[in-house]
Amino acid sequence: MKRNVLNLLKNPMTDEELVNLYNNWAFTLGEKFGSPSGIRTTRSNLVKAGLVMDTGERVKLISGRKAIVWKAVA
Repeated sequence: MKRNVLNLLKNPMTDEELVNLYNNWAFTLGEKFGSPSGIRTTRSNLVKAGLVMDTGERVKLISGRKAIVWKAVA
């Protein structure tokens, strides 16, 4: 899952977008779906490892809450 999440984050996105994109990818390839919390935990671990960073950008979600936009470090 780490490698797949890292590859997806080459394009900056929120956790919500990441979960949706990851599970769309998994469905298309017949892979195992990821739980939202599992995908967020994987992204968090990649942040701790210095492989993913907060872009500083915030976007408004449908819920009205603001979300961090994440991206893979070159």
